[in-house]
Amino acid sequence: RRTYFHSKDSKSARLYGNKSFVDERHRHRYEVNPAMVPRFESSGLTFTGKDETGQRMEIIELPNHPFYVGAQFHPEYKSRPGKPSPLFLGLIGAASGELDTVLLQSYQETVVPRSLPNGKLERVYWKGAAKKPVSVVYSLCDRVYS
Repeated sequence: RRTYFHSKDSKSARLYGNKSFVDERHRHRYEVNPAMVPRFESSGLTFTGKDETGQRMEIIELPNHPFYVGAQFHPEYKSRPGKPSPLFLGLIGAASGELDTVLLQSYQETVVPRSLPNGKLERVYWKGAAKKPVSVVYSLCDRVYS
C-alpha cells in the first residue's frame, strides 16, 4: 500500500530520502480511529504518513523525541542484513548517536560494480554517492555481515 508523506521535514520522510511516497506492506491488524486523530495531534503526536485518502494513518512521530517513530506497515519485509529498512537504520543511528549523520546523507540507491575472484562483476547497492558509500552505521553493518 502506498504511504504519502505529509511532512517533508519529518524523520521518516528524511530517512526515506525525501520521496513523496513509499510502497510498503500494510499491517491489517490494527488501525487508528480517524475520529481520534485531532486529539492525538493536539497532544503532540504527528501523523507524517497517510494513505492516498488521508484517512488511514501509516506513520506517526513525536517530533521532540530523539526517535519516536511508529509505522502501521511492515518495514521488516524489505529489510536485509546489508540493506536495512530506512526506519531500522534510523533506529540504529539514533541508538548509536549517529542519527544526524544518517539523516544528512542522500539515500538514493546507486549500483556499484565490484570485481569477484572469478573475473565476473557483482552488483553492490549503496545508499548515497558511490564515492563515499560508507557511513558509521553502514560500516557497522558491513563488519557484522561481510
